[in-house]
Amino acid sequence: MKYVDHCVFPIVTFVDTLGFFVDLRSEELGQGEPIAPNLRAMFGLRVPIITIVTNKGGSGKTLAIGCANKWLMLENSAFYVASPEACAAILWKSSQATPKVYEKKFSQFVKKMFHLRCTRNRYKLEGDR
Repeated sequence: MKYVDHCVFPIVTFVDTLGFFVDLRSEELGQGEPIAPNLRAMFGLRVPIITIVTNKGGSGKTLAIGCANKWLMLENSAFYVASPEACAAILWKSSQATPKVYEKKFSQFVKKMFHLRCTRNRYKLEGDR
């Protein structure tokens, strides 16, 4: 990133990542540790950063590469703080309830955001309906 900043090239990142694993072992290994230095580095860049969410953008992993001046999301993409599996584990104490989370929480997410005017544009991939 320092090289790109030095050469004054814009940075484009593509996001398609699930959230962190919600288990004790992952926390013990420090899965969130690399995010802060990366955010610090990206906040210090002088070049424009564009992030495109193509499918799922989950939790801190997305923040690590999604710290941007401009965010674009495809029509059926989603950005969330907790993955559906983590949400099910928190709300219903079981990851078996993940389909319920998709049904209740994540269906038609981007369309709702568009209608609430939280985002101005919806982008479709060729072949999307």
